Parts: sequence; C-alpha cells; structure tokens
Amino acid sequence: MHYISIEFWLHVTATSHTAVTATETTNSAASDLIRPHVESVISYVGSATSTLITNATSGNTDNGLLTISYISSSQHFVDVTVVYGGRSNCAVLSVTDSGGSTYTKLVSVSGSESIDMWGTTGRGSIASTSFTITVSSDCNIAGSQPLQWTVIASVAEYAGAIDTLGTTNTNSGVQADSGSGVTSDCPQTGQQTSQRDRFVCGFTVVNPPTAPVAGSGSVRASLNGNNVGWVVVADNQGGDTQSPIDVSIVSHDTGSVVSWGCIGIELRTY
Repeated sequence: MHYISIEFWLHVTATSHTAVTATETTNSAASDLIRPHVESVISYVGSATSTLITNATSGNTDNGLLTISYISSSQHFVDVTVVYGGRSNCAVLSVTDSGGSTYTKLVSVSGSESIDMWGTTGRGSIASTSFTITVSSDCNIAGSQPLQWTVIASVAEYAGAIDTLGTTNTNSGVQADSGSGVTSDCPQTGQQTSQRDRFVCGFTVVNPPTAPVAGSGSVRASLNGNNVGWVVVADNQGGDTQSPIDVSIVSHDTGSVVSWGCIGIELRTY
C-alpha cells in the first residue's frame, strides 16, 4: 500500500518563492520518492540607461548608434525601451547585443512621444556585456527640428518569464500639474494569464525637471533626455485575483503641462 504525505513550507526571499515538497512513501525506505516543485516567479534582475546626442547636418545619411554597457545573463528576458521624441521619420532600426541575442519590436507608439519596446523571447537572452540600438539617419538630418537631437534608452533584465505573448497596451495623455503631480497610467488590458505574471511598461514623459516616481508598481530605470523627455521603465506583478495589472508613475512640475506616453508588455510564467 502507498501513502502520500504532503508537506507545505514557505521559503521567503526577495522574490518570494513558494515551494511544495511531496513525498510518496512505500514499504521500503530505499524506494521513497521526493518530488520538489517550486512555482516559478518573474523577478527583476537589473538595468542600465544611456543617451545618444545626434549632431544633425544637412544630407547626413549615417545611422546613429547608441551603446549601453550592461552585463546580462543567458536564458532571461531582456527589454530595451527607446525614446526618440517626435522627430520626423526618426525610427529605431534594430537592437543587438554582444552575445548575439535576437530582438524584435514588441510594441511602439509614434508621434510627439515616440517610444519603442524591443525584447528577446522569454528565455532567449544570451549573456552579454553591451547593447547597441541603431536609429535611422532621419534622426540626424538637420531641418526644422533642433540641430542636436537626443535618443535615450534603457535595458532591463528579468528572470523567470517563459514568453512575452501576453497582452500589450499603449496609452498617452497631456495634463497640467496643479500641485499634486501628473499620473501616467499604463494599465494592462484584459486579465493576467497567470497570477505570477509581470507587466513591464516603458514611459516617456516630457517636461518634468525631476525624475518621475512610482505610482503603482516599481520604477526600475529612468533617464532625462532633455529635448525628448524622460525614459522610465516600471513594472508590477500580478495578484491572486488575476485582475488586470496596473503600472503607473507620477511626475511633478507644478504649473506646467506634462505630456506622456507609455507602452506595456505582459511577461508570462508557468
């Protein structure tokens, strides 16, 4: 006769892992089986930011290269968020890294708050030490825009995601700060696929003199690109109800109008 005993124990770390150990007992101690199962969670690993200032000249046909130094690991998800403002025809052409990971554009918003989010597959990253974002020559061409133009980007790394096929979202707004700050909200559309999913959002915010702070969720990276505004990466993890995940940041610039845009992607786990 076989008896099944289940032992539950909670192991608390920075990423709050929960583990369950099941033991199948037989009449022979030598044949006892222990099958541990640890529920997967998606955890933030690290991030880095960088700026490219283009010196625009008439007839310039050179693409711009923005390089970010960051040491990443293999089999993780790497998000690259790029802000390049509203310069006419300026676009992100590709994202590469020193390890040879493959990046695709996941979601983007164009216009006065142009922002792209590129990424690997859920476990598609290859260990790297540098990341290169190539922008089109239109980002460098002189015209009615300023002779210098800024492109800013952030690399953010996450462990535990199996894919990025969850819901994406975009949002934008223009609002005056009456003194309590302006909230830029990037809510997930639709329910979480899993209670352990994480929603990652890239924000661009124009005007505020100081870095935006977290509203709901956690700010992972931010950088001021002056004439194109701030790039901010923030995320939030799902809860037990599987309701949509909300990520927001708050910008302070009392008496001024704050213009912002955001894009988001759901990282899914088991």
